[in-house]
Amino acid sequence: MALNFSNGLSAITQDGAGTTHVVWLEGTNIWHAVYDPVSQSVFEK
Repeated sequence: MALNFSNGLSAITQDGAGTTHVVWLEGTNIWHAVYDPVSQSVFEK
């Protein structure tokens, strides 16, 4: 899985299992969430 920060602050990528990951920078913190296609929502990991 490779992350490409499209705008320098966030990225969306899909791993080999088909899971969609959302990663974003906020200040000095990096956050990670996973998209659930069933509920069509994102939850933090």
